[in-house]
Amino acid sequence: MSAFSWLSPGRWLLYGTLVAALLLGVHTLDKSRQAIGYDRAKSKWDADKLSQANATLQASEAARAVEKALKAKVEKAQNDANKRETKLAADAATARLVNDGLRDDLAAVRASLPDLTRDAVNRYAETASLVFEQCSRRYSDMAANADRFASDRQTLIESWPK
Repeated sequence: MSAFSWLSPGRWLLYGTLVAALLLGVHTLDKSRQAIGYDRAKSKWDADKLSQANATLQASEAARAVEKALKAKVEKAQNDANKRETKLAADAATARLVNDGLRDDLAAVRASLPDLTRDAVNRYAETASLVFEQCSRRYSDMAANADRFASDRQTLIESWPK
């Protein structure tokens, strides 16, 4: 064996081939490990995305249910308000009819006042009937306004979310 036998081209070729095969094996192993990691990360990301989409869908459905319940509540309150308004209009019409009847009665009393003998009684009765007529008209108007305000208040209370 000579001192320069390690410089033989056949040996260098063998060593180079072994090193190249080793590097190729390491490179192939690294690529397969990276592919496994990528596949795991992608499947986890897809699962997280699907989970997030499901959570968003459930939250959206819950919000729709709450909105539907609130809308139904508001519609019920509005329907109740319409019923109250109809009743209030009927009550106001009845009050007007009663007021008109009282006005006719007072007019009849006023027409019979001149037949009475006492002048002071005549003035008193006429004044009393005028005051009573004005009071009843204003009282009816005030009652109608109060009923409307109460109806509006009730509508707001019933439609307010709890």
